[in-house]
Amino acid sequence: MALVLAAGLAAADVAAPTPGDEVVRRRAEEAMRAFQQDGDRPVARPPDQETVEAIAEIENLLAEAEAFIKTPAFALKAGDCFVHAAKRLRGFDVEQRKGLGKRYEAATDRLNALGKLLASGAALAVPGVDPRDPGEAVEAKPAPVRVEASP
Repeated sequence: MALVLAAGLAAADVAAPTPGDEVVRRRAEEAMRAFQQDGDRPVARPPDQETVEAIAEIENLLAEAEAFIKTPAFALKAGDCFVHAAKRLRGFDVEQRKGLGKRYEAATDRLNALGKLLASGAALAVPGVDPRDPGEAVEAKPAPVRVEASP
């Protein structure tokens, strides 16, 4: 009889599964799958010193271009800095871009904004000069031709 009583008490301790347990189990399985998928993603490695120096140089080129563009006399220099920064920025591979993260995105945004400004022509405008005015007509004179006698 003691055995029957002990078996009855043991069975009372184990609760039957409830509908809530099914929901908890499903959520736990979903969380486990999401965790495993996150673990399968490659982790971006921090950039090496050469890449950090390259993005710093690009940031300096962009800062120079932004400074030069404020003075119309240096607009050509601003364009030159823009082209060099664009070439250097395009040279990064996917892994380097991931490693640089927000610095790469910020440099790309600055480059795009500068490109739009240069393309609009607003940066090249000289105050007091109408860009549609062709100016005075100047008569073209041919350059003098030098003919040397052969010996």
